[in-house]
Amino acid sequence: MISGVFTFFLICTYSYTVVLPLSTLSDATLSSQSRYAIVIDAGSSGSRLFVYCIPFRNRGDGVLPPVTLCLDGQENPLTKKVTPGLSSLVSNPSSAQSYIANLLSFAAQNIPKNHHVITPVYILATAGMRLLTNSQQDAIWSTVRKTVKSEFDFKFDDSWAQTVSGYSEALFGWITVNYLLGNFVDSPLQTVGMLDMGGASMQIAYEVPSEMHPPEDFILPFTIGSKHTYNVYVMTFLGYGTHTTKSRYKSSLLHNAIEYSQYSSLLKLRYRPSTGYIKPPKLANLTLQLHYTTSGQEKFIFMDPCLQPGLEDTLNPRDLSLSRTLLTTENSSSHTVTFLGTGDLSLCIAYQKALLQRHKPCRLDPCSMNGIHQPPVDFEGTRFYAMSEYWYTSSDLDTALSEPYSFDTFNASASVVCKTPWYQSLLRYQAKNVQSSAIFNKQAVCFKASWIINVLHSGFGFPRTYTNLHPIDKLSGIEVQWSLGAFIYYMQFPEFKRLLAEEPSYPVVGFTHRQTAALLLLLFIFTCLSIYIYYICCRKQLQRFGFVGSHSPPCCAAPLLLPFKQLWRSPKLANNGVVLGGVGSGGSVGGGGKRIPSGNYHYSKISSPSLHVNFRSSNSLPSFENFQDSRVVPLVNGTV
Repeated sequence: MISGVFTFFLICTYSYTVVLPLSTLSDATLSSQSRYAIVIDAGSSGSRLFVYCIPFRNRGDGVLPPVTLCLDGQENPLTKKVTPGLSSLVSNPSSAQSYIANLLSFAAQNIPKNHHVITPVYILATAGMRLLTNSQQDAIWSTVRKTVKSEFDFKFDDSWAQTVSGYSEALFGWITVNYLLGNFVDSPLQTVGMLDMGGASMQIAYEVPSEMHPPEDFILPFTIGSKHTYNVYVMTFLGYGTHTTKSRYKSSLLHNAIEYSQYSSLLKLRYRPSTGYIKPPKLANLTLQLHYTTSGQEKFIFMDPCLQPGLEDTLNPRDLSLSRTLLTTENSSSHTVTFLGTGDLSLCIAYQKALLQRHKPCRLDPCSMNGIHQPPVDFEGTRFYAMSEYWYTSSDLDTALSEPYSFDTFNASASVVCKTPWYQSLLRYQAKNVQSSAIFNKQAVCFKASWIINVLHSGFGFPRTYTNLHPIDKLSGIEVQWSLGAFIYYMQFPEFKRLLAEEPSYPVVGFTHRQTAALLLLLFIFTCLSIYIYYICCRKQLQRFGFVGSHSPPCCAAPLLLPFKQLWRSPKLANNGVVLGGVGSGGSVGGGGKRIPSGNYHYSKISSPSLHVNFRSSNSLPSFENFQDSRVVPLVNGTV
């Protein structure tokens, strides 16, 4: 019965519980007049969650509502970052469950509970995920989608968790910059161009005048607020981000050594070209040394101009897999390849230039890199805003605040940093209490600065005299990330506009799968414990009333069935009448052997603690024997 009541309580709780709101945000930020949206930028090196606030508008006037990054009670932006990237979970896709739950739990704790059902969640992965196969991506996304739907109440559709194309990423970045600059208004202003560089890819986007008639393959039209349509040239370069370019760079030095160094024959025993391998141009002044360790292992050492003096790097299997130009042989495990920094910016720029692949044939002039068409840019009248690595590297060189970008200033600062011995830079970072993870990233500042110079001026064709390029991390107080542009893009869809007009509510909710499993386990334990306690109590009752053995009735009925015990025990019948105490052979009581007729009298002992129930009478009524007191009290006509 107890377990039944407990089960009924659980059912009622599951079906009818209304969850109260929980929020740590200030009233100024979170109110009934606000709506919220969650965007997760699942990049190659890490994932960042952003919570955006939108004022409530129940009208379809085609005007884009203002969007801001939500703040908590301490006026801190509601963002959360985790590392490594979502794509790094490829070997264990099930771990994406805790990965995504960690991010979304942060949002769930900070968004009012009654807004969860009308708060959309977009999880968008970029180049890191694009480098995986379709089956590898599907395994990760399956776990992510299941987690969002089973553990959270947010508004979610399977299509809202996806790997976005590089073209979409470029468009989203362009939307972000122009939106924050206020260029999307009733009377559209001239838009600006956008540059973005991440760990695995980079993008460029800018508006192309309709009179230029650009090829449709390179243009993404974008209509905002049902007021104006923009023709935006977008292009993405997978493998041109700072991390993947570093891997391609190290492989390119090895290529040159295989083809042109004095150790060519040894290296060819360890590596072989992949299909489509093209002999690279010879790099000037490439220095390679061969050392042997105490165990006799070969150690190839490259002098690397893209590392500060004192820094060391190694070639690892991931570098080869990303470059996709060399394969290892069976003998490759008996050696290592190391890179020692020399800090020469000019030589670093020269070594990197081949990685732009400007030599690729251009099918439609003009082209930028890798044989890709790029419509002419009006550099005189177009401003560009550059984010992500453009900002981070400029900040590391202390040139970010002296905007706009100046080639002379940037190049001079990069040259100084590249020449500086690493231990001096390390002491300076430690004196400023820079976190160890940030110091690790700063080890590549010389390489990144050189790559940015190459991309801007040799790749995209920006003149070195161009002064309208602005590295940024914030505009209008909001961090500049393509995730904001992605959200604004999704706001143009009818389903989101309907969602924006919905009223918040405290949903009637049940339990998550985890909570249900835990409650079922508790219910099982509670039921087993109840049965055990019930069993123990019943055994005591059975023993008290004498119901023992294999023919015992249900213990709960023991007191009720006491008068009818002999019916199922088949008692032996006695002579007519009740024979008490010392009954002789003649059937008399006591010494006289007097017989008491049956039916007229019943005999019973006076109740005492030592009573023993004994069924021996012919009329099936109980008589009581007291083995300590043989006195008999006759009951005549039912009266003592």
